[in-house]
Amino acid sequence: MKTDLLKNLCFENSCGIYGIPAIAEEFSLSKTRYLRITDISEDGKLLNSNKKS
Repeated sequence: MKTDLLKNLCFENSCGIYGIPAIAEEFSLSKTRYLRITDISEDGKLLNSNKKS
């Protein structure tokens, strides 16, 4: 499975809250990854540097 596709990173039948008022933390596999506009490259690919949870 390709993990760099957005559809592979989303939870099915789940809806988040836009603009959630939470502070980003250092990335942890035990937490949900935040997806920020800065995590997407100019050609639309997911960047895996400087991840946040």
